[in-house]
Amino acid sequence: MDARALCDATVDGDALRHGDLRWRVLVLPAADTLPMAAWRKVHRFWQSGGTVIAVGALPANSETDAPSPAVQVIAREMFGATTPPNVVTNRAGGAGIALPFGMLALTPKMIDAVLERDAACDDARAPIKITRRRIDGHDLYFAINDSDAAWDGTVRFCGDGVREQWDPATGARSAVADATRVPLRLGPYGAMFFRAPQAGIPRRLAQAGSVALAMTCKPLPDAGRPTIGKGTHVRAELSGDAAGGWRAPATLTRGQVDTHLFVSFPYTQPLDLSGYEGLVLDTAVPAGQRTAAELLVFIQTADGGTYLGRTGRFLNVAGAARAYALFGQFAAFGNTQKALDLTQVTAIRIGWGGYFGSEGETVDLTVHPPQALSGADQQSRL
Repeated sequence: MDARALCDATVDGDALRHGDLRWRVLVLPAADTLPMAAWRKVHRFWQSGGTVIAVGALPANSETDAPSPAVQVIAREMFGATTPPNVVTNRAGGAGIALPFGMLALTPKMIDAVLERDAACDDARAPIKITRRRIDGHDLYFAINDSDAAWDGTVRFCGDGVREQWDPATGARSAVADATRVPLRLGPYGAMFFRAPQAGIPRRLAQAGSVALAMTCKPLPDAGRPTIGKGTHVRAELSGDAAGGWRAPATLTRGQVDTHLFVSFPYTQPLDLSGYEGLVLDTAVPAGQRTAAELLVFIQTADGGTYLGRTGRFLNVAGAARAYALFGQFAAFGNTQKALDLTQVTAIRIGWGGYFGSEGETVDLTVHPPQALSGADQQSRL
């Protein structure tokens, strides 16, 4: 949906409607600028019970004003005045959920906390993908086993459920015995269609994302004094302590070359972080710094793997700030081929890289020891 479609959409109860399309959750990915008419539509949608999820940025500007005081008033009402992550609800059941960029991977969890799924498996880990379309006056669900192993389980459908199933491999069609709970067996990469005259409307759930955001920080074991790793054309020293933070001011000795600096926290015994959502990173940047580099974090594992995570926190934003790096957003780096094994974390490196600055430029960063981020339903393994 673009800004024009948003302006043309109508608010229908707790939904946005545009032609035959209807949405009950609106996700704003790093969207801080929209026409004023669009922001008013988003606000009215939220006031009527809709859910708005802002990721990486909050409403700030209109087509004529940057910043726009009117847009900022809307932002505070929908998302609150505190630093994300945050949840604000209203009497109509609307929810405004603000997530920092480093929590992008939580977006599906937020949606699941607000609305039940149209269709889902009893086993949340099942490799079954399900989509729904409205075709020829019927709602059609398509379920596929996205794995090379056979799967046997139950699929739940919202509302009044479905009436029949079609096997695309054989063309066989049959009625279902239970419209809302359908036993299903699929071979490797097998698929099945389900059809109903009218799909049910997923129930709105009461927790409005607040439970999903009920997270706590868990200090990691003491890594001792960290070390710094830096590029050839970077001069830097490390000072400080764990309580006040480790400061690593760096001077670039050559301009317009790829530079980097990371503060490394090594662990003598590999950490098991598999029971956590991600990392919490507290850093500070001095006033006046103009470095546009992003705060990055690397995870090193016992098998030699290296994985890169981005935080959305930039080093030209002065002051102390908390950033997040969820494990679902880490990607294999360099020659690493294996998936990230969170049970064997041997080091966490926090800093900046890929920066082409000017000779003599200073990049000043203070880093606190990383912490683990745990959800309300997760158990500590540290």
